[in-house]
Amino acid sequence: MAYNPKHNKRSKYIDVPHLFTREQVDEGNVFVMYVPSEENLADICTQGMTRYANDHLCSKIFGSK
Repeated sequence: MAYNPKHNKRSKYIDVPHLFTREQVDEGNVFVMYVPSEENLADICTQGMTRYANDHLCSKIFGSK
């Protein structure tokens, strides 16, 4: 959504945050990029995951065991 201005019925409640993000992207202050779930460090706090995935992300955050 930061790069594509197309709106749909599911995006109608995020107009203000979307506009702010779009402005920041246009000004070059923010770069939006895709991060796969297996490499997304924030997923450890927001999703249930296997022990392997949990250990993998923990080692990336805190260093190798």
